[in-house]
Amino acid sequence: MKVTDLFSLQGKTAIVTGGGRGLGEQIADAYADAGANVVVCSRNLEACQQISDSLLAKGVRSLALKCDV
Repeated sequence: MKVTDLFSLQGKTAIVTGGGRGLGEQIADAYADAGANVVVCSRNLEACQQISDSLLAKGVRSLALKCDV
């Protein structure tokens, strides 16, 4: 049994704050692997865009936004 069998986010959208690097980047990737669309947010738009582009290249719907939560 795989984790995705237990934890499916198919058809959901996840917003990951602090997603431009580090733990947030890993969380964004994990949510994408679980089937979610991913909005990557942080104060650094360029970092978010890089992560979003990597998700898009894997076929995941993704958006990068600059925000300060």
